[in-house]
Amino acid sequence: MTAEADPDLDRIYAANVGPVRNYLYRLSGSRELAEDLVQEVFYRAMLQFLAGVRVRYISAWLYRIA
Repeated sequence: MTAEADPDLDRIYAANVGPVRNYLYRLSGSRELAEDLVQEVFYRAMLQFLAGVRVRYISAWLYRIA
């Protein structure tokens, strides 16, 4: 996230990046691929969040994107 990013996005990223990365690693078996996929997940989430999508269960939503 950038310095100009919404503080909510920073909070969501910080709280969820580790668990999402671990989930993707377990699915893929590759740390490098998991890192790439984490970036894609949070990129897609950011686009939806900035488009006005609001979600009650953010963690579940991120896993669905993953």
